[in-house]
Amino acid sequence: PSPAILGRNIFRLAFKDSEIVGKSLTGRVCNANKDLPAKPRVDSVKLDAVINYCLTTLGESSKRSGLKFDSGAIRFKITKSLGEYIREISRKQNQPSENGAVDAD
Repeated sequence: PSPAILGRNIFRLAFKDSEIVGKSLTGRVCNANKDLPAKPRVDSVKLDAVINYCLTTLGESSKRSGLKFDSGAIRFKITKSLGEYIREISRKQNQPSENGAVDAD
């Protein structure tokens, strides 16, 4: 699978939706929302474990296939995808359901 898909799949196994709603990957203020307070960071130990597992797995796969492996570029693709995934889950959790209640985990 692609780095982004592998990262999301492992991330979903490691984190419950309730652990990521309203949070961010870095815990820093977003450039688009500088006037809003920073969101708390997801568990950094679990996040680092997910990213490192993906890098190790993809690195070993590229060695076997003889392809060049750029860990910085792969890390960027994974973290970009995970940030998008967190925003998707947060938006989905904050949308009212059909009966008017906000969806819960």
